[in-house]
Amino acid sequence: MKLIGSILIYAGTAIGAGMLALPLATAHIGFPFSLILFLSWWVVMTFTAFMLLEVNLCFQEGASFSSMSVGTLGRTWQTITWFCFLLLLYSLIAGYVAEGGNLLQTTTLNFFKIDIPSWGSTFIYTSVLAVFVFFGKAKVDYINRLFMSLQIVIFFIVFFMLIKYIDISNLVGSKQHLPFIMPAVPVIMVCFGSHFVIPSLRGYLNSDEKKLKIVILIGSLIPLFIYICWETVSLGVLPLSGDNSFQHIFSEKGSVAEMMSVMKNIIESPTINYYTNIFMHMALATSFLGASLSLFDFVMDGFSLDFRNWSNRILVTITIYAIPVVFALYYPKGFILALRYASIFGAILVILLPSFMVLKLQKTERFRNSFYTKWHNFIIYLSITSGLAVILIAILINLNLMIER
Repeated sequence: MKLIGSILIYAGTAIGAGMLALPLATAHIGFPFSLILFLSWWVVMTFTAFMLLEVNLCFQEGASFSSMSVGTLGRTWQTITWFCFLLLLYSLIAGYVAEGGNLLQTTTLNFFKIDIPSWGSTFIYTSVLAVFVFFGKAKVDYINRLFMSLQIVIFFIVFFMLIKYIDISNLVGSKQHLPFIMPAVPVIMVCFGSHFVIPSLRGYLNSDEKKLKIVILIGSLIPLFIYICWETVSLGVLPLSGDNSFQHIFSEKGSVAEMMSVMKNIIESPTINYYTNIFMHMALATSFLGASLSLFDFVMDGFSLDFRNWSNRILVTITIYAIPVVFALYYPKGFILALRYASIFGAILVILLPSFMVLKLQKTERFRNSFYTKWHNFIIYLSITSGLAVILIAILINLNLMIER
């Protein structure tokens, strides 16, 4: 059950609400090219996850990104890692806190006629999920199994409700616009980023290398399969142009909510909206738990704190949630800006950092060679090139030098 739970934590960390936005990022390039991008980035991200595991197993149990970076690349890279890790994870958690609080507020008002103030719903949402993180990986595992089970069941209910509305011509039609391929890359890369939770799962599975490899493989295949299913129904149901189309969505807010509204107009089923809202609750919760667990263990490792000490756990819990909650409530624009650069920080942490650490460790006696092949270094340099490409594309998009959609 620990193995199954770990697989679900790994998969749930990737399958967040951002998954719903994948069709918006890939609408212009069409289904065939989207499928190629999904498979290509699954390969890259799975390989870098195995590299990260390889590095982590060279250190003592409990070592996170901070210890790994300083132990292989030195203080400069440790500083870069701290900066990227804290800014990225704090930004993600702030986003989950804000959106989760909004969903909780809307749900209690619509179903129970209770109007909770925004600060109250944000505090309740954060506090309830933070309790599981505070008590450790086992508690996160238990609640995550429930959320992931509901999430997968509800997803396939929505999938089979939508499948009869698919127009094959939307999937195979000629709507591949090559200039839009590169802007879709950072979005897809982020949606496969479960690497942050690997050090936490290693401790939970008692450093069992075989089980950890299974977690990474199956835990990455689950998001890949779900993304392909979601892409199929989304691009199959919604045409690129017309009244209820992607072009209409982009001309309005260009948001997931707008996309779901347009899809609802086509299929005329309020049930879809109901199940989608539940799915978003579960997706936010699983991503929140994965990101929180990663940041919790990162801070514990960075300051060499003992998890068995309750005062340490209280202090770290307050540290990882106080800042996101305050900024989500009072300074949301700061975190929105940081989220725009999430793919840059993500590429540094889960592609460049593991690649550089493995190249460095290969020259030491600590290197275990459990993944080594004659193509190993070639694939590592290919991964580095991919990471640099993501960073460049994200910078160009944020400087408005590349059309995003």
